[in-house]
Amino acid sequence: MAEDRFAEAAANFARALEVAPKVARDADIWCEYADALGMTQGGALAGKPTELIGRALAIDGRNAKALEMAGSAAYERSDFRMAASYWKDLLAQMPPGTPAYAELATAIQRAERRAALSLPPAAAATPDG
Repeated sequence: MAEDRFAEAAANFARALEVAPKVARDADIWCEYADALGMTQGGALAGKPTELIGRALAIDGRNAKALEMAGSAAYERSDFRMAASYWKDLLAQMPPGTPAYAELATAIQRAERRAALSLPPAAAATPDG
């Protein structure tokens, strides 16, 4: 990964996960594998990378990298509500007042605005009591 040899890195992660049960229980390794595969797709997380992120979350639903990546994958596919949900779970783990916290809070607001805009007009209207 450090040398931008993403296809080779992905293949190595796949082999490590097949042969080492301890490695297969590490959510971070699944995220790294997803990241490597995503980079071979030009940075896109659609398809197999999203599946691998799901595996990471199944191991550890609070894994910071998995939550960030799951939110990014959801945003990519225009599922803005789900993106905001994953990112809110991540934000709850971060110390307020940091630049990373502020950046993620801004991303959540953007996702929520996009989610509100993507509603059909009838669904976005608030019923009068």
